[in-house]
Amino acid sequence: MVTFYFSNYQGLENGGLAGMFWSYIWTFIGFGFIIASLSERASIAPTDGGQYHWVSEFCSPRYQKFLSYITGWMSVLELQSGTASGPFLTGTIIQGLISVRNPDYDPKGWQGTLLVFLMVLV
Repeated sequence: MVTFYFSNYQGLENGGLAGMFWSYIWTFIGFGFIIASLSERASIAPTDGGQYHWVSEFCSPRYQKFLSYITGWMSVLELQSGTASGPFLTGTIIQGLISVRNPDYDPKGWQGTLLVFLMVLV
């Protein structure tokens, strides 16, 4: 019960359970409109090129090349950071669990780095 309260603190303090319920419903409806508009665009220009092709397709001709280039590089950076964040989070969670289990454990940065490397190998 404590986890429920702390994870939903803002909603419970500002609107209660009714506010959380109705904000969930309105968010669901709002995202439905967003999904419908994106699916309409996807049906207009079906492609397997990804985000950079969509930017080139729907952008003005003046900015097509530049924005497609930026979008492609942002996708590369997202892939690299997304791949690195999983082992980092897993390694630091394991180090946190060790420190919870053993209160006299003093977590060091190099130990966290070794746990991250271990998660990459796993």
